[in-house]
Amino acid sequence: MHRLFLESLRLADLQPEVEPPSEGALRWVAQSIAPGARVTSVRRLTGGVTSAMHPITVVEANGHHHRCVLRRWVDRLADEGHELVPREARVLESLERTNVPAPRLLGLDPHGDECASPALLMSYLDGHVQLTPREPDDWVNQIASMLVRIHHTQIEAPVAESWLNRERLMVPEWSTDPDLWRERSP
Repeated sequence: MHRLFLESLRLADLQPEVEPPSEGALRWVAQSIAPGARVTSVRRLTGGVTSAMHPITVVEANGHHHRCVLRRWVDRLADEGHELVPREARVLESLERTNVPAPRLLGLDPHGDECASPALLMSYLDGHVQLTPREPDDWVNQIASMLVRIHHTQIEAPVAESWLNRERLMVPEWSTDPDLWRERSP
């Protein structure tokens, strides 16, 4: 049953359609890392359903490589970005003092002055989206263990709120009670 549900999620359908970061945004990213640095690669991350996520490789003049992620608030969240970006930044800064694996804050553009939409630059964490694990029970246990760590972490942060556009979610074809799914949606 887990596999059917997970396979029914089509993240590409949930991702906002956006252009890649502009040349100006990439210059801002490079300069946020170090003066004279340059961007050497950019790609789109799978799974960003509330914002556009682009991992970027930046090389300093001395040859030192950095991997970071540019998160841009787009679509319906762009108008709220000036509030959401600083909020996200405070959470990331608070998490730096904990043992929860989280990216480090590298830069902010809350009004989109540099990136054409509200944006946050953070360090890159290795990993990948895994929706159809070979060992679903182990996968669920790992998620549950991490959630326990996260929820026991004491940080000063605003109450979390979902930014997911639930109207774009679909009832899985395998559901035996589609009305129940619809009831639970906003």
